[in-house]
Amino acid sequence: MAKKEANGTDKTTKTEENPIFRIVGQFAKDVSFECPEAPFKKESSKQDLSLEVGLEIKGVSETEHEVTVKLKSVATNDKKETLFVAEVAYSGIFHVENIPQDKMAPLMAIDGASMLFPFARSILMRSISDGGFRPAMIEPINFHALFMQSQQENSGQKAS
Repeated sequence: MAKKEANGTDKTTKTEENPIFRIVGQFAKDVSFECPEAPFKKESSKQDLSLEVGLEIKGVSETEHEVTVKLKSVATNDKKETLFVAEVAYSGIFHVENIPQDKMAPLMAIDGASMLFPFARSILMRSISDGGFRPAMIEPINFHALFMQSQQENSGQKAS
Protein backbone atom coordinates (compact mmCIF):
# COMPACT_ATOMS: atom_id res chain seq x y z
CA MET A 1 0.00 0.00 0.00
CA ALA A 2 1.57 3.31 -1.08
CA LYS A 3 1.00 6.58 0.72
CA LYS A 4 1.88 10.01 -0.74
CA GLU A 5 4.16 12.10 1.44
CA ALA A 6 3.94 15.88 1.63
CA ASN A 7 7.05 16.14 -0.58
CA GLY A 8 5.40 14.04 -3.31
CA THR A 9 7.36 10.78 -2.74
CA ASP A 10 5.69 7.44 -2.18
CA LYS A 11 6.11 5.80 1.20
CA THR A 12 5.32 2.11 1.37
CA THR A 13 3.61 0.96 4.55
CA LYS A 14 3.92 -2.66 5.57
CA THR A 15 0.85 -4.59 6.55
CA GLU A 16 2.84 -7.62 7.70
CA GLU A 17 5.81 -7.95 10.03
CA ASN A 18 9.19 -8.84 8.53
CA PRO A 19 10.19 -12.47 8.97
CA ILE A 20 13.07 -13.10 11.37
CA PHE A 21 15.34 -16.16 11.21
CA ARG A 22 18.65 -16.03 13.02
CA ILE A 23 20.91 -18.33 14.94
CA VAL A 24 21.34 -17.31 18.58
CA GLY A 25 23.67 -20.10 19.69
CA GLN A 26 25.41 -23.21 18.50
CA PHE A 27 27.25 -25.97 20.33
CA ALA A 28 28.58 -29.51 20.17
CA LYS A 29 26.00 -31.60 21.98
CA ASP A 30 27.87 -34.91 21.73
CA VAL A 31 31.25 -35.93 20.30
CA SER A 32 32.45 -39.52 20.38
CA PHE A 33 35.41 -41.37 18.90
CA GLU A 34 35.93 -45.09 19.40
CA CYS A 35 38.78 -47.22 18.15
CA PRO A 36 37.78 -50.72 19.32
CA GLU A 37 40.75 -52.74 18.05
CA ALA A 38 43.63 -50.33 18.76
CA PRO A 39 46.53 -50.61 18.48
CA PHE A 40 46.63 -52.02 14.98
CA LYS A 41 49.61 -54.14 14.05
CA LYS A 42 49.50 -52.96 10.47
CA GLU A 43 46.88 -50.62 9.13
CA SER A 44 45.28 -51.83 5.95
CA SER A 45 45.76 -49.61 2.94
CA LYS A 46 42.09 -50.13 2.06
CA GLN A 47 39.64 -48.31 4.25
CA ASP A 48 35.87 -48.31 3.67
CA LEU A 49 34.18 -45.31 5.20
CA SER A 50 30.45 -44.90 5.70
CA LEU A 51 28.64 -41.74 6.71
CA GLU A 52 25.18 -41.52 8.25
CA VAL A 53 23.39 -38.20 8.52
CA GLY A 54 20.53 -37.51 10.89
CA LEU A 55 18.53 -34.46 11.82
CA GLU A 56 16.51 -33.67 14.92
CA ILE A 57 14.29 -30.61 15.26
CA LYS A 58 12.41 -29.55 18.37
CA GLY A 59 10.72 -26.45 19.65
CA VAL A 60 12.31 -24.82 22.66
CA SER A 61 9.77 -22.00 22.97
CA GLU A 62 7.27 -20.23 20.76
CA THR A 63 10.05 -18.34 18.97
CA GLU A 64 13.08 -20.61 19.47
CA HIS A 65 13.81 -23.96 17.87
CA GLU A 66 16.71 -26.38 18.26
CA VAL A 67 18.16 -28.12 15.21
CA THR A 68 20.67 -30.94 15.72
CA VAL A 69 22.76 -32.34 12.87
CA LYS A 70 24.00 -35.85 13.66
CA LEU A 71 26.91 -37.37 11.76
CA LYS A 72 28.23 -40.90 12.26
CA SER A 73 31.21 -42.31 10.40
CA VAL A 74 32.36 -45.93 10.56
CA ALA A 75 35.58 -47.12 8.95
CA THR A 76 36.38 -50.76 8.30
CA ASN A 77 39.43 -52.45 6.77
CA ASP A 78 39.50 -55.10 4.05
CA LYS A 79 38.93 -57.79 6.72
CA LYS A 80 35.73 -55.99 7.76
CA GLU A 81 37.25 -55.10 11.14
CA THR A 82 36.07 -51.81 12.57
CA LEU A 83 38.88 -49.29 12.55
CA PHE A 84 36.90 -46.50 14.20
CA VAL A 85 33.46 -45.11 14.91
CA ALA A 86 33.16 -41.33 15.11
CA GLU A 87 29.95 -39.49 16.01
CA VAL A 88 29.02 -35.83 16.32
CA ALA A 89 25.75 -34.19 17.32
CA TYR A 90 25.97 -30.46 16.66
CA SER A 91 23.09 -28.16 17.61
CA GLY A 92 21.94 -24.64 17.00
CA ILE A 93 19.21 -22.57 18.59
CA PHE A 94 17.31 -20.49 16.05
CA HIS A 95 15.12 -17.49 16.80
CA VAL A 96 12.16 -17.37 14.42
CA GLU A 97 9.34 -14.83 14.16
CA ASN A 98 6.66 -14.05 11.60
CA ILE A 99 7.16 -17.25 9.62
CA PRO A 100 4.02 -19.22 8.67
CA GLN A 101 3.75 -22.54 10.47
CA ASP A 102 3.73 -24.52 7.21
CA LYS A 103 7.15 -23.03 6.34
CA MET A 104 8.80 -23.91 9.68
CA ALA A 105 9.72 -27.55 8.94
CA PRO A 106 11.51 -26.81 5.65
CA LEU A 107 13.17 -23.72 7.14
CA MET A 108 14.66 -25.70 10.03
CA ALA A 109 15.45 -28.89 8.07
CA ILE A 110 17.02 -27.14 5.08
CA ASP A 111 18.35 -23.74 6.11
CA GLY A 112 19.04 -24.51 9.76
CA ALA A 113 20.80 -27.79 8.98
CA SER A 114 22.80 -26.20 6.16
CA MET A 115 24.09 -23.53 8.53
CA LEU A 116 25.20 -26.12 11.12
CA PHE A 117 26.62 -28.82 8.84
CA PRO A 118 30.06 -27.25 8.16
CA PHE A 119 30.74 -27.06 11.91
CA ALA A 120 29.62 -30.65 12.53
CA ARG A 121 31.71 -31.87 9.58
CA SER A 122 34.79 -30.03 10.86
CA ILE A 123 34.47 -31.57 14.33
CA LEU A 124 33.97 -35.05 12.86
CA MET A 125 36.99 -34.77 10.56
CA ARG A 126 39.15 -33.37 13.36
CA SER A 127 38.11 -36.26 15.66
CA ILE A 128 39.11 -38.78 13.01
CA SER A 129 42.44 -37.04 12.44
CA ASP A 130 43.11 -36.74 16.19
CA GLY A 131 42.42 -40.49 16.45
CA GLY A 132 45.38 -41.11 14.14
CA PHE A 133 43.47 -41.78 10.92
CA ARG A 134 43.42 -40.03 7.61
CA PRO A 135 40.12 -38.12 7.50
CA ALA A 136 38.10 -38.49 4.35
CA MET A 137 36.74 -35.45 2.60
CA ILE A 138 33.04 -35.17 3.32
CA GLU A 139 31.21 -33.30 0.59
CA PRO A 140 28.47 -30.79 1.38
CA ILE A 141 25.05 -32.31 1.85
CA ASN A 142 21.97 -31.21 -0.06
CA PHE A 143 19.52 -30.85 2.82
CA HIS A 144 16.80 -29.71 0.43
CA ALA A 145 16.95 -33.05 -1.39
CA LEU A 146 16.97 -34.95 1.93
CA PHE A 147 13.93 -32.99 3.13
CA MET A 148 12.03 -33.65 -0.09
CA GLN A 149 12.93 -37.36 0.10
CA SER A 150 11.68 -37.59 3.69
CA GLN A 151 8.43 -35.82 2.72
CA GLN A 152 7.88 -38.32 -0.10
CA GLU A 153 8.59 -41.24 2.22
CA ASN A 154 6.20 -39.86 4.84
CA SER A 155 3.43 -39.31 2.30
CA GLY A 156 4.00 -42.83 0.95
CA GLN A 157 3.68 -44.31 4.44
CA LYS A 158 0.46 -42.37 5.12
CA ALA A 159 -1.02 -43.60 1.83
CA SER A 160 -0.33 -47.25 2.71
